[in-house]
Amino acid sequence: LLFIAALLTAGSLSADIIILKTGEKIDCTILSETDTTLTYKYMLTAKISDTKTIPKADIKELTRFTPAQVEYEAKGLAKLLPTRDLMSASDYESIIQDDLRTFVAKYPGTPEAAEVEKIIATLGEEKSKVVSGQLKMEGRWLDAATVKRDTYNIDAYRQFMLMREKAAENKDTRYLEALRAFEKLRTDYPVSSYFLKAIPEAQEYLKKFDVQLADMIK
Repeated sequence: LLFIAALLTAGSLSADIIILKTGEKIDCTILSETDTTLTYKYMLTAKISDTKTIPKADIKELTRFTPAQVEYEAKGLAKLLPTRDLMSASDYESIIQDDLRTFVAKYPGTPEAAEVEKIIATLGEEKSKVVSGQLKMEGRWLDAATVKRDTYNIDAYRQFMLMREKAAENKDTRYLEALRAFEKLRTDYPVSSYFLKAIPEAQEYLKKFDVQLADMIK
């Protein structure tokens, strides 16, 4: 439902799909209807919308989405689980309060709110683990004793992930910043296995950065 995100961005609070008897599919937001006609808003371009009224007799199938369904999809709430690595207790709390509690308050009693409540429960359980000293790393939970004992490798992994995050950003300085993160990994954690894992990726970033610099010189 990729069009949902676009409609939400455009200011719509609901999204619908109309399939005409001709086979044409229309992604839109229904504005009003009578016994015989239906008026909807659709996007001419990514930023320009228009409205149109058609006879109901031309419609083969109509699917309506509630505002709760639209926002649930557009915000990607289902993708919050499984959680990412190395989250702190404050990270969990921020997601629970800012993203999830506000959704439940906005759409109480909806099926989507019920799903969000389940996500809140899972995040709450994981937050309790973090508060007790545990940490999620590479998709598995380390107990508090392991976290204390393996601080060096955990910090190296954190720097390794930062390198990847910087390289994935959509901006001109992404390779430069990724290589800076790699340099810190090289200098501060040279005997960590994550430094060795990072080398092939850093080499690729160097090649891409070299191409970027050549273009800048031109």
